[in-house]
Amino acid sequence: MARILIIANPAASSFTGASLRAVSEVLRTRFEVDTEWPTSAAGSRAAAAAAAASGYDAVAAMGGDGVAHHVANGLVHTDTALAIIPAGTTNVLARIIGLPSKPAKAAKVIVGSEPRPVTLAHVTDGTRSDHALFALGIGYDADVVRESEKRPLAKGTIGALHYVRSAAAVAVRDYRAKPANLRATCDGRSVNAVSVMVQVHNPYTYFGPLALRLTDDTSDGPAAFAATGLPIRRSVAIVSRSLSKRDVGEARGVEIWHGFQKLIVEADPEAPIQADGDLLGTGDYFEITPAPEALNLLLPD
Repeated sequence: MARILIIANPAASSFTGASLRAVSEVLRTRFEVDTEWPTSAAGSRAAAAAAAASGYDAVAAMGGDGVAHHVANGLVHTDTALAIIPAGTTNVLARIIGLPSKPAKAAKVIVGSEPRPVTLAHVTDGTRSDHALFALGIGYDADVVRESEKRPLAKGTIGALHYVRSAAAVAVRDYRAKPANLRATCDGRSVNAVSVMVQVHNPYTYFGPLALRLTDDTSDGPAAFAATGLPIRRSVAIVSRSLSKRDVGEARGVEIWHGFQKLIVEADPEAPIQADGDLLGTGDYFEITPAPEALNLLLPD
């Protein structure tokens, strides 16, 4: 029988012991099930990497997008597949791949799913390395993640509304007159920007059911987005276009690269970076490239 390891984050907003028992019971119809409870992001990565080295067929990340991100980074370029059990606040990746929002129902879908290779976005600053499952950003959206993490209890209680409030606060307080401190170079073109984002899948969202669409075209790989400035009027135009499914690239002060091969971002002063809603730190140099078929993901039909 195939083996699966559940890496659980009991601090996730929707996690309960009862839901873990229900998930385990469902998964046992196909897998031998083991469970681990790492206490840190590094612990989740190490546990996932150890499971892959031990020959597990799959590792299930039970929690929010943070635990999915770190488990995935422990599994990249291995034969062990990632499974998602949504138990966080927004569960962006679960929404993207069409999983039910309830953990036990998601487990039932996983039982009938097969692993498929997926493309990720890889980022390095020359020393550290990370992979993003659905999106990463330097500048504005990383500052939004940092703002939201100042009130972790609000994240759990009001969910998507907390991200909306954080995004608005950062835009008005810090970015409406912020000078460009990022130099983004991609496909032979360079722009000065205050925010650079990379979208791995077509729509994604931190705002509950509201889809954030920087572009509808990721068929050739991840797409990159750069905003030269974010005054209030431009921010409203970008959000409006995104939510109404219009081309964000037609907004003033916006540059989009589809299917790029290498994106270099230089920051002066240093800028924060986030991947999959998880703040990675700050830096002054980032190199971002597509990572085709870097991860096997258990996907529903």
